[in-house]
Amino acid sequence: MIKFVIKRLLSIIPMMLVIIFIVFALVSMSRVDVGRNKLGADASEEDVYAYNEELGLYDPLVVRYGRYIAGVCRGDFGTSYYYNEPVMKIIMGRWPYTIILTLLSMGIAMLVGISLGVLSAVRQYSILDRVATVASMLLSAVPTFCMAALLVLLFSYQLKLVPASGVTNGWMSWILPAATLGISYSAQFLRFTRSTMLDTTRQDYIRTARAKGVAERATIWRHAFRNALLPLITISGTTMGALLGGAVAMEKVFVIPGLGTLVQDALNRNDAPLVIGAITLMAFTFMMIMLVVDLLYAAVDPRIRAKYSGGRGRKTQKKEAAGNG
Repeated sequence: MIKFVIKRLLSIIPMMLVIIFIVFALVSMSRVDVGRNKLGADASEEDVYAYNEELGLYDPLVVRYGRYIAGVCRGDFGTSYYYNEPVMKIIMGRWPYTIILTLLSMGIAMLVGISLGVLSAVRQYSILDRVATVASMLLSAVPTFCMAALLVLLFSYQLKLVPASGVTNGWMSWILPAATLGISYSAQFLRFTRSTMLDTTRQDYIRTARAKGVAERATIWRHAFRNALLPLITISGTTMGALLGGAVAMEKVFVIPGLGTLVQDALNRNDAPLVIGAITLMAFTFMMIMLVVDLLYAAVDPRIRAKYSGGRGRKTQKKEAAGNG
C-alpha cells in the first residue's frame, strides 16, 4: 500500500507540471501591460519598461516557466501584482472558506442523495420512489445559480430565517450556500445510488441471504449497500471535484471571501501570479482527492487491497512453491 501511495504521489508531479505550463502559457498570452497597470498612466515608458524587465516579462516563455517552477520548488509562488504580497499568503487566507463550503455541501449531497437513493431502491415504484425520482430530475434541470436566487428570495427576504450573504453570522452564514450546492448535487447521488442498489439487490447472494432468514435491514446495509459502495466512491470523487468548482462560483453569489472571489478579482485586475497560484492549488487538491478515492477502494474491497499490498503475488508464489515441492 505504501508503494502504491508513493507511486501515485510521484505521478502527480508530471501532471502538475503540465497543468502549470498550460495555465502559465494561457495567462502569458494576455496583452496586458503589467508595468503600465501598476505604475499608472502618468509613468514614463522608461519606467514601465524597467518595471517589466525587472519582473522578467520580456524573457521567453520557457525561461519564465522554468524560473516559476524553480520558485515553486522553493515554496515561492511569486508576488501578487495588486496586493504586493506573497501569493500563497493571500491564498491561504481565502482557501479555508472554499474548503468549508465544499465539505459542507458534500456532506449534504451525500446524506440526502444516498439516503433517498437507498430508500427508493428498497421501495421501488412506491410513492417515495416516484417523488424522489421526479425531484432528482427537477433538481438536475435547474441551474445552481437559479436555485441560489430562489433560496435567497424565500429564506432570506421572505422568511428572514438565514442571512443572504457574507460569513459574519457564524454557522448561519453557511446554511444557504451549502444547501444550494448540496441539494443540487444530491440529485446525482440519488439517481446513481438508486440504480446501483437496484442492480445489487437483484444479485444471487442477496436472494440467498434473504432465503437464510437474514434480517432485511442487515441484508440491505451490510451486504447490498457495501457492494454498491465502489461505484459510489467513484462518483463521490468526481463530485467532490465538481463541488470544488461549484463552491468557487457560489462564493461570488453569496459574497463569501473564498478562493473563487479571489480568482475572479485577480482576473479582472490581470494579477497573473495570483491566478496561476490559485488554479495550481485547486488542481493539486483535486488530484489528492482522487488519491483518497483510490485508497477508499482498497478499504472497501479486499481484492483491491490485496493487489495494492502485493498479497496476491505472495500467495501465488507460495502455491507455486508448494506445487514444485
